[in-house]
Amino acid sequence: MLLWTLVVGGSLWWNWKATEAHSLEVASKQARQIGAMMEAMRLWNASHGGVYVWQNERMQPNPYLAHPERDLMLDDGRQLTMINPAFMTRGLIDIVREKAAVRVHLTSLDPINPGNQANLWETDMLKSLEQEVGDSAAEAEVGENWLNGPSERVELIRGPSPELRYMRALRVETACLQCHQHQGYSVGDLRGGLSVTLPAAPMFTLENQQKLNLATFHGLAWLLLSFGSIGVLSRLRHQIRSLQDINAQQDKLVELRTRELSAEVAERQQAEARLRLLIDSSAEGILATNADGGCTLCNPVAARLLGYAVSCLVGKHLRDLIAHSNAEGEPRDVRECPITRAYRLGEEGGETEAVFWRADGRSLSVEYRVHPIRTRNGVAGAVINFRDITERKRIQDEVWRRAHYDALTGLPNRILFRERLEQQLLQTRRRKEALAICFIDLDGFKQVNDTLGHDAGDVLLRQAGQRMLECLRASDTVARLGGDEFALILPGSHSLAELELVMGRIVESLAQTFVCNGHDVRIAGSIGVAIRRSEVTGIDELLRRADLAMYLAKRAGGNAWRLYEQDKDLVEG
Repeated sequence: MLLWTLVVGGSLWWNWKATEAHSLEVASKQARQIGAMMEAMRLWNASHGGVYVWQNERMQPNPYLAHPERDLMLDDGRQLTMINPAFMTRGLIDIVREKAAVRVHLTSLDPINPGNQANLWETDMLKSLEQEVGDSAAEAEVGENWLNGPSERVELIRGPSPELRYMRALRVETACLQCHQHQGYSVGDLRGGLSVTLPAAPMFTLENQQKLNLATFHGLAWLLLSFGSIGVLSRLRHQIRSLQDINAQQDKLVELRTRELSAEVAERQQAEARLRLLIDSSAEGILATNADGGCTLCNPVAARLLGYAVSCLVGKHLRDLIAHSNAEGEPRDVRECPITRAYRLGEEGGETEAVFWRADGRSLSVEYRVHPIRTRNGVAGAVINFRDITERKRIQDEVWRRAHYDALTGLPNRILFRERLEQQLLQTRRRKEALAICFIDLDGFKQVNDTLGHDAGDVLLRQAGQRMLECLRASDTVARLGGDEFALILPGSHSLAELELVMGRIVESLAQTFVCNGHDVRIAGSIGVAIRRSEVTGIDELLRRADLAMYLAKRAGGNAWRLYEQDKDLVEG
């Protein structure tokens, strides 16, 4: 009851004040329109420098107008007199008072015409407006019935004879100076005001009727709400009793179910703790993703291997973070990534040799398997198990290097030489280019080895291999086949002149003095060259021809090279 009384009472008070404000606004608007009309007429007259009218009994010259051409005589003897804005305004005021029962008064604190002398109310309003002009920051406080604008004042008088009083400020315009400049006014100064008084009795009659309607409506609303609330409260009281009984039964069920759930939660927590212990104790890195590829789980081994804190991995998109590129740094096709296919398509997969990218930007060689997480609703994510195979790859690379490179010179051995020769033959066949194969035997090496020892011989072999490398291009191959035998692969279209130039550099380089363990040593090179121009020539045949050409160079005294001539099936220099 108290609530509805406050609500309805508040609504009545607000609407009551709104009705009074509306009445005041309507009356003020009418007064403003009258004031605006008067000022517009005044400004029109002033902008035209005054208006001439015929003199007659009702229109006599304005005795307060000081103007040299106030009165004019026409040639036909008729007389004109000038009407200034104030005089015209007073004439219009008389017509308004007669026709509309509205009192309008043109007034000033310093009037030229005594009839414009302000009354007490008008004097207070003009002083208020004048003070506002002098101090624009001041705000005039004139009571709750005032509507104070920058150039107007409004007051509603309630009582036996209610009325609305309105004062509009009149400021000096440029056109006004011709009549008022001698009084010391400047443009923008407050010259006076236009006072409008409207009878407010009709407005109050309508306002009182509206207030009566508001009171009646709110009274009925209060009665309906009060009686409705009583019925609702009675119904609620019955329902509350029923709910209390139901709640008591539910509390018992909740207490029983809570004990059961507590036991289930404790059991689940123990299971999760055991599972987490197993995951954290695993020697492999374990990661899990959701259906969007975001990381949901990371064990300590995975965080350590990848160089991330666990908190930095969880929530991040794993493929974009650790499996975005291959070992060469080239972006991987997301459609071919086993991790993506697992959590998107539910496919199991993995790679025996791959790379994950660490937090510091380095690659980590890994072997991993990825398994989708399946639920009743489909694939919910994936689990990734991976291990670091860096050491395994290092060992594999070392084994491969030992199997394919000469341990003494670091040059490719016979096995790698043959593999590269097979690759170069395929490439030159596609490009339809020639390929040159060279066998080189070091003349005089055995004598160095026998006289200076194997250590000096090893130094000589390393230096000889380096000199050959310096005479060739980066795309050429220098291999040590064993002992003092070397072989070259020279891919590309070699003319005979180019071949002579390259072979000459090698022969000349090998003939230069070597320094082996403090001893000056001189040797020579015998080189046999075979060129493959036909696709039917096999590798073994090509090697046989180069070997024949090399032995021909040795029989010729060494320190020379010979080219196998295919058409003649013999070797010529």
